[in-house]
Amino acid sequence: MNSIVSITLSGNLTKDATFKAYEDKGVINFSFAVNELGKRQDDGTYTKKTTYCNAALWISSNEGSPLLDSLKKGKSITIFTDRMPEIDVKVGGDKTFVNRNYTVKEIAL
Repeated sequence: MNSIVSITLSGNLTKDATFKAYEDKGVINFSFAVNELGKRQDDGTYTKKTTYCNAALWISSNEGSPLLDSLKKGKSITIFTDRMPEIDVKVGGDKTFVNRNYTVKEIAL
């Protein structure tokens, strides 16, 4: 059965991507920020909301990927996934942090 979930997100990398090798595959891990307009203010401007996300792109090689060299802090990316994100909620003092973790199917630079 095909997935009925389809998520596309565009944002900017918040730090350089990293690579971790396993026996016969590897994973490129990266974090990115998605900016969106929030509520309209009385003066006609909008608030800005930033959502921070973590992502993992599994590849068939355990020797890295040329893609890793392109995934540097500040780079604009678009990710595509057919899976819902895993959500982690952490409370620290008077703040609550929500982490969205995506397993990426494809990435566009």
